[in-house]
Amino acid sequence: MSYGPTNEQRELIEMLRGKPTVGEQLVDIVFHTLYKLHEEHHRVILREPDDLETKAYRAGLHFAERKLLEVYESIKEAK
Repeated sequence: MSYGPTNEQRELIEMLRGKPTVGEQLVDIVFHTLYKLHEEHHRVILREPDDLETKAYRAGLHFAERKLLEVYESIKEAK
């Protein structure tokens, strides 16, 4: 199993390095990243073995989803 960033994740990282303004572009980036984390979490649950390494990876994905959801909600509230 490869745990490195996907091409889409690399593109998102590059977009974030461009320091988007707090507006629709940033909301779109955060929402898209949240969606991809959620999608990856489900992929791992369905296709990967249920070993300790996979459980740790899933826990990391879940933590990242929760934190990013907090960011997304705070951005939406600030508008």
